[in-house]
Amino acid sequence: MNHRLIFIKLKPLIALILLSVLLVSCDVEHIKEYYVSNSLDSTVVLKFNVEGESNATDVFANEEQKIHHSWYVQGTVGVSDERERIVIKDLNIKYGIIEKEIDASKWIYEEIDKYHAIYRLSIDTNLIK
Repeated sequence: MNHRLIFIKLKPLIALILLSVLLVSCDVEHIKEYYVSNSLDSTVVLKFNVEGESNATDVFANEEQKIHHSWYVQGTVGVSDERERIVIKDLNIKYGIIEKEIDASKWIYEEIDKYHAIYRLSIDTNLIK
């Protein structure tokens, strides 16, 4: 079998591979960041789940801290299309002897650009009442 005949038979396969590479490279990286600020007079402990994994972190008084960073690839669809999909679940705040579950609606959504969003949660006396 000569090389020309082999190339002719492989030509559709090569075209399919090149097309696949082009399609995958068109996907854009989407970024979601989650920040918690603590305006209380002492440290709070946050307990939460992300995709089934339990997490806990301390947020010190009068500080803001990034508690989670996620990225995913989803074509050219912007982050605003998934605005309601908050990956942090079962968020509980412990402040001294007070422990309270925080509703997901308390996150404030901020779109940096089409593919980058920040969720912010402010912990203050109104939130823990």
